[in-house]
Amino acid sequence: MRKILTIIAMAILLSACQKPYEKAVENYVKESFNDPNSYECVELGKPQECTVVLYAMEQVRAKGEAEGWTPDSIFNKTMELRPYLIEHGDDPDAVLFRYVSHTYRANNAMGAKILRKEKWYLNDDLTKVIRTEPE
Repeated sequence: MRKILTIIAMAILLSACQKPYEKAVENYVKESFNDPNSYECVELGKPQECTVVLYAMEQVRAKGEAEGWTPDSIFNKTMELRPYLIEHGDDPDAVLFRYVSHTYRANNAMGAKILRKEKWYLNDDLTKVIRTEPE
């Protein structure tokens, strides 16, 4: 009996531990949704960081694909980015923004339950959702 009570107590304690970004998502839902009670989390990813070099690589890749560059040309250009940024006094590993990928169901303004997949951008300490955008 004592083991069962200990296991139940541990389960309650572990489930009560919420990460800052999870609390930020919960607060955003309460403050911003038409019907917060209809919210159902399908998947909430772990926080990701986008650095200067990762953002620049994505921009080069998108431009290269749009202009018909070969995959080798795109690769070579992306490999030149880090030295270029350092040479020009930029920190290639500086964090530009933080986000989580989030899939959820919730009622829209008309009351219909819809499934959404979005990126939710967070502040530097992961305690507040700054904005959202569709993925």
